[in-house]
Amino acid sequence: MKKYRMVALVGVLLSTTILGANTSVIEAATKSKEIRVKNELKRAPVIQATSTSANSTNDSGIVGKQKFSDLKNDQTLKISPIFQEDVDSSREGYAALLQNKLGIVDDKGNSLAMTIEQRDKQTNFATKVSYKDGKQTKTINLEYNYFKPELTSERQDPMNYKGDSLPSDFMDTITSGKNLNNASTNVPKSSHNGTDLNGHKADVETEITYMSSNIDTKGGEIEFTPTDVTYGIKGNSLIRHVKIFQEPDWNQLANRTLQLNDKNGLSKPVTITDSNGNKYSVTMNSNAIDITKPGQYKVTYEATGIDDSGTPVIDEGSHVVDNKIVYTKRNQLITVSGDKTQVNYNFIIKNKKTGNVIDTQSGQAVDGSTVTIDTSKLPSGYALSDTQKTFKVDAKNPTKTIEIAKSVNYDIKYLDKDTNQQIGKDITGAGDEGSSIVLQAPSGYEFADTSDMILTLDSQAPQKTIYLIKKATSSIPVERLNYTIQYKDASTNEVVDKTTSQGNLGDYINVQAPDGYSLADLSSYGFLLNKNNMIFTSYVTKADTSYSISYIDETTNKEVGSQTGKGANGSKINLKVPAGYALVNADDAIYQIDSGNKNIKISVRKATDSDELGLVSTYPDGGTVQVYDVNGKPLNIELGQASNWVTDQLKTINGVEYYRVATDKYIRTDKAYKYVSFSNVVTTLKETPVYDSKGKINTEKVLAKNTPWYTDRIAKINGIKMYRVATNMWVKASEIHLKY
Repeated sequence: MKKYRMVALVGVLLSTTILGANTSVIEAATKSKEIRVKNELKRAPVIQATSTSANSTNDSGIVGKQKFSDLKNDQTLKISPIFQEDVDSSREGYAALLQNKLGIVDDKGNSLAMTIEQRDKQTNFATKVSYKDGKQTKTINLEYNYFKPELTSERQDPMNYKGDSLPSDFMDTITSGKNLNNASTNVPKSSHNGTDLNGHKADVETEITYMSSNIDTKGGEIEFTPTDVTYGIKGNSLIRHVKIFQEPDWNQLANRTLQLNDKNGLSKPVTITDSNGNKYSVTMNSNAIDITKPGQYKVTYEATGIDDSGTPVIDEGSHVVDNKIVYTKRNQLITVSGDKTQVNYNFIIKNKKTGNVIDTQSGQAVDGSTVTIDTSKLPSGYALSDTQKTFKVDAKNPTKTIEIAKSVNYDIKYLDKDTNQQIGKDITGAGDEGSSIVLQAPSGYEFADTSDMILTLDSQAPQKTIYLIKKATSSIPVERLNYTIQYKDASTNEVVDKTTSQGNLGDYINVQAPDGYSLADLSSYGFLLNKNNMIFTSYVTKADTSYSISYIDETTNKEVGSQTGKGANGSKINLKVPAGYALVNADDAIYQIDSGNKNIKISVRKATDSDELGLVSTYPDGGTVQVYDVNGKPLNIELGQASNWVTDQLKTINGVEYYRVATDKYIRTDKAYKYVSFSNVVTTLKETPVYDSKGKINTEKVLAKNTPWYTDRIAKINGIKMYRVATNMWVKASEIHLKY
């Protein structure tokens, strides 16, 4: 499976500074705008510490994983081994590395000294250790979980051959020699196990088993099984599939008939099989046929072997790079029929991911009748929905094409990185190939590699092993931690107020501005509590600027409501539009307090149906958007991408839904999304995936846990409430908490 690099984003916050980017194309609505992402952390948080208690990593560098008080005397702990290579690459010796891996601490999180009591004679690994806390001593037995050896394949799977049987050098082909355990094998073996403390290196041997008796002519499966003979550990088998593509059964194309003027059917391939069930995509020299004239024509068929995704397969036996498996049949009859009572239909099914044809079905039926598709002919892993299983025959368009995704049955196994032991049961399920699934680490664990949080389904790699690390037990302090927040005026740098309180280690502390002040920037909104007696500096500005907003009905030019208050100059507030009204200009939704312009007039319009009013934005990655008139006719006008508009009407035109953005000007609803302007700060509750404006997960980005992000709008995307944190980045409401 393709592995994506996931970037943990910290401190990149959305600016609500609206910068003009595109030319307004409809003056009656709103200007087209672009929202840019920038770092608004003007100052790094000032954090001072006067003591160092309750750290998850103590002075010795040992990460606490288990408390001494929770252990039983003579208890057995399972861990992964520490090899000689680990000792050689470290400045510490074997005993220190083992002590760190076990991570036994007292109730205050302080490390306890470890004594090795017994070692294995074969490997010299410790098998028994002891710890002492005060007057009590406990002995711990160690059991090692060695890593399973692994095999990889340097050949494609399945291995495909053209002909009636396998070539004579097949055995050498699959192994690069009869001895699988030499260096030249194309079934490379590897072991994550290293050298033991007595100098014995990991050594993997492989055995081969034929699982099909008639593999020479019918194909089948071959099993390769690895064993690390040094440590006596058997690995998972590697299965190679072998397919023999014999000449296809050309009789499946006998009496083939195309409907008069069916140019689409003429150009599309058809699928047939051979006696082993292998599938071919068949094309012909279509220029030999005049589809506009009934009659019989002679053509040459070319059949290319394909896999389940419709991709042409490569012949392993030819020893020619990228040589496809192709058979040709000349002088074959095909009929063009002018019969309008019996329509010659074609049903073409494509793989949604590759765009290749995976199956075709054809026949004759009365115009307007309904045909049921034979789903038993579909390749393994594909299924039609109930609506796709039937096909209405149309003499004018006798060929229909649909796309379906292959279903992937995935299996996720979680392993503890320190013990190599499985955590919980396998996570299984099914989904469309190419779709992404957000995984959750089991309770008490977190991902060793954050990129493993998102699984992209791949039919070639439905199984995956993910390593986890145990959360440190010493991160839970015995007592609450003290902290002080000092508020400094951003202009004078003078301390204007102080507050003190307590919290738990790892808490995100939200900061509230003192009376008469506003927080100056996002770095002042909060902090992570990670030390006792922490001092955090929050910068503030005086909330001494008054504002007065009048809402003016654009039709009557009369005031229909007002909004007044005080705030810091330059800060932003959400407008509270009078009930029954909606904004005329989308960019008026958030007001920035300005000491030089205290009396503001905002245009609003009467709302006839609040459900049909609101703000819409064209997608930031969808390009320009066509504008239509009230009859659905395209106008010579386009909206810029990522532009914001006020809509006052949801209208269906010729079966398609549109938003009205100006008088007699409409855009399709699938080209924009509705949103609500909203000024706030969201804080992530955990490592949080982000989505684009259409709800597609971003496989390369994740927001770090407990980080604040400015949000400027809310939307329901695919029915899920989300907050926007960048131009095309959204987070689920269920995975954040709000500042206000």
